[in-house]
Amino acid sequence: MKTKSFQAYLEKPLDKDEIAEIREQAKSEIRIFKSLQKMLADMTADYMEKNKIDFNELVRLLNSSPSQVAKIQRVEKQTSGFRA
Repeated sequence: MKTKSFQAYLEKPLDKDEIAEIREQAKSEIRIFKSLQKMLADMTADYMEKNKIDFNELVRLLNSSPSQVAKIQRVEKQTSGFRA
């Protein structure tokens, strides 16, 4: 299925089929995004276990903030307003 560019959608009103297609594509992308989030959280946990490091060491290694690392570990919902 080839989707139109966003600019093409802006240039004319959308019919019901086009709106449905956009919604389905968005749902698919959300499912993919959530799957990637879960994989990243699992890989992070595995890395910590294999290397016997704690949360603070992971934060240091990632050069990130504790809140960002916690979001990764929790697979925090980043798609507010969207439902798959």
